[in-house]
Amino acid sequence: MSDAKAKGRPITLLVPGPWPDARRAALDVGNRFSVEWIANDGGFAEAFRFGPATPDLLAQMDRCAGALLLEGHVDLPADASGIVELARALVRAGAFGVRVEESRAAWPAALWLERLADGQLFSTLVVTLFGRGVVETCGMHLFARPDARVLCDERREGQAVASSFCTYQLYEDPVLLTGQTFRPDAQSPRRVLDRWPDDRYPASHPCHNPFGIFRLDAVERPLPDGLARTFMPALVVVLLAAESKAGRRLTPEEVAALRDRSPCMAMEHRDAQQLERARGYADIDPERAWEQWQVVRAGLAPGSPS
Repeated sequence: MSDAKAKGRPITLLVPGPWPDARRAALDVGNRFSVEWIANDGGFAEAFRFGPATPDLLAQMDRCAGALLLEGHVDLPADASGIVELARALVRAGAFGVRVEESRAAWPAALWLERLADGQLFSTLVVTLFGRGVVETCGMHLFARPDARVLCDERREGQAVASSFCTYQLYEDPVLLTGQTFRPDAQSPRRVLDRWPDDRYPASHPCHNPFGIFRLDAVERPLPDGLARTFMPALVVVLLAAESKAGRRLTPEEVAALRDRSPCMAMEHRDAQQLERARGYADIDPERAWEQWQVVRAGLAPGSPS
């Protein structure tokens, strides 16, 4: 686990264009982004195939010599104007398209700028994925927010709930807790929130959300009672250090014992939320420490105790 940089969350952009190398790109991104040129490996068109790019634009990407790889930090949604300025700089430089590596959102550059300038941060930076009986988002960690996973029988309903929930997180900035309920409108049924670590990608993957996922389903959960129980250091850090020292996996009894004797503070839930964002990742739920530790542990890099 590493602390988030004060200037925002990491973001990486793959930008195919007409430039033969980074030096030939007339691109002004200030000092917030590093710029690297990478040669076309034959996969640029494939990386954009599931976005709104036209067949002609995909063919253009296939023929280009390379792409710019921009790495930097953004403070979203507060710095929405900064990402719009970046999009304008990319379009001026002749970019063909922009792919956000933290979500795999892929757009023609001019359309990306148009949507961002129109205030559509969620739809341009976050993707919605469909599976059998589930709809989930990817990319909300760009905003230091958890993603959403909606159990549903009908894809359109699941997409509406997921989009509404994530937009609510972005612009209302509520304190959301396991056991609370959400519905996008008065006609929709209430769904119970249940927060878990991200189990979709390993911790080293750019799409991994260190703030976790809210599962929205109909299973009732008890609401937290009183103040937030906040571990310092985070309980997940304590467990990782204990496993590293032991050179093996902890048992359920050891995890419970470490949880019970680790120092923690009682604080308002809003204060705990701000601490989490400053730290750059969510801690596990102490009431389900063993179960959630297994999810976190499964996403750790190879080489951890086994």
